[in-house]
Amino acid sequence: MPAITRRKAIASLGIFGASTALAGCDATEGKHFSARANVEKLNADGKPSHVRQWSYVNLDSEAVAADAYRIYPDGGCMYAVFGSVIRALAKRVGEPFISFPFEMMRYGDGGVGGWGSLCGVVNGAAALIGL
Repeated sequence: MPAITRRKAIASLGIFGASTALAGCDATEGKHFSARANVEKLNADGKPSHVRQWSYVNLDSEAVAADAYRIYPDGGCMYAVFGSVIRALAKRVGEPFISFPFEMMRYGDGGVGGWGSLCGVVNGAAALIGL
């Protein structure tokens, strides 16, 4: 097996990183491509083509906290934070929170897959903010 020097390895990684960055620079003319951009397109009359159904309502923090403690053993911190808020919104608002698959937040158990890499409380709260 041929020996590779640290200098060659770092240079190769630099070339790889630069080519990856440049590959992302295509002729998009600065257009923003995301799911949110698709939601916010306007119809011919200037109104949004889709109205988001996510709404803000005040929740009882004590009840949400109690529910988070109750469901924590089922999936960890991220699941408990995210699930308790979504369950409270499902009771208070209804859809789309009733059918939201918050069970997917179990991936955050033990710091994302048990690796201890990220606090589940922060990750769950960030997911809620993203909604």
